[in-house]
Parts: sequence; C-alpha cells; structure tokens
Amino acid sequence: MKVASRKVYILELPSGAYALADPGGLEVDRGEAIGFENQTANDAALFIAEENVLVEAHPLTGVLLPRGAVTPFTVASDAEPGAHEYQVLVTLRSGRRVFAVGSSTPRIIIRPPTQVSMSV
Repeated sequence: MKVASRKVYILELPSGAYALADPGGLEVDRGEAIGFENQTANDAALFIAEENVLVEAHPLTGVLLPRGAVTPFTVASDAEPGAHEYQVLVTLRSGRRVFAVGSSTPRIIIRPPTQVSMSV
C-alpha cells in the first residue's frame, strides 16, 4: 500500500450536533492513496456503495476508522471515472450517531485516465 498523499478529515463540529468530512469532494487518480483521518472522540465507520472504488472497502461492509488514526485506502486501478459517494458513520461525544456531511454527500471523484497522444 502506498503512503497516503491525500487526506479526508473526519471532524465533530464544535456544536457537537454534526460531523464533517473535509473535503466533501476529493479528486483523485486511479491507484492513488487516500488517508481518512478520524479526528473525532470515537471510532467511526466508512461505508461505500460500489465495488472497485477503494481496494480496501466493499459495498455495505463498514471499514473501521479508529479515532486519532489515519486509515489508508487505495483507489482501485480499474475504478470507473466519475463521482462515487460514501458515508462515514460517527458517534458524537453526546453518544448520538450521525453521518458526516461534506458539501453535500461526501464523494470521491475519480479523474479519467489521461490520453497519451503519439504524434510524429
């Protein structure tokens, strides 16, 4: 696994009522490493709806994001370009469980592979 060059931060807002995934939209390339850094007071869980987005995550199976840690993931080499939504379930200090929000639903945006032109 590569060292994560890009990170998504999972934060509990000061009000204690909500959690945030920052950035809400992360643009990445196939094969790129992403780290999810859980800065909340409790463990969290990442859920993704599609196969072949993140190598270490599978549909409807939560992946533990331990509190205070960076959990690394790799964008699948055969991931389809476009936006892929995910959810992070966070237990707030109050004990309330919420999904972290981004600008809307958090998403990983996979850029299309670059086309190499052979001009002579």
